[in-house]
Amino acid sequence: MANVNSVEYAKTITNPPTLLDPQVDHGKVRIAYASFETGASNNGAVASGDTITLFKIPSGAHVVGGYLHMDDNASSTTAVVGDSGDADGWCTSTAVASGPTYTNLADVGGAYWLGTNPLTSEMTVILTAGGANYADDVTVRCVMYYVMD
Repeated sequence: MANVNSVEYAKTITNPPTLLDPQVDHGKVRIAYASFETGASNNGAVASGDTITLFKIPSGAHVVGGYLHMDDNASSTTAVVGDSGDADGWCTSTAVASGPTYTNLADVGGAYWLGTNPLTSEMTVILTAGGANYADDVTVRCVMYYVMD
C-alpha cells in the first residue's frame, strides 16, 4: 500500500518546514450571517428575479462551508446564492418550496467552491429568488463559515 501526504502536510515535514497560511492550518473560523423576513409588512415582498443582499466576506477569507434555511415557501420557488459576478457562484438553483428547507451550500455548490478560495477581494454575497414569487412571512437565513488569521 502506498502512503502519500497531502500538499499541506508535506510542507510541514520538509527541512526546514514551511509555515502554512492560517487559512489552511490553525486559522480562526468566522461566520457571516444574514436573515430576512419576506412580505409587505416585513422587509418586503420577494418576486422571482429579485435579489437579497446578504453580507460581505472579506478579502483573504477561505470559505469552508455554509447553509441556506427557509421557512415553508410558495410552491415552485428556488434560490441561488452568489455575487454580482456569478449569481450562482456559491449555490446553484435549489428548491426552497416545501419547508422548512435546509440546504448545505457545498452540496449544491457553484463554481466558487472549485478554486475561488481564498477570496482575492471582498465579496458581497447575494441571494436571487427564482421560480414563483416567495410567500409572505418566510424567514430566509444564510450563514457562511470562513477562515482568516
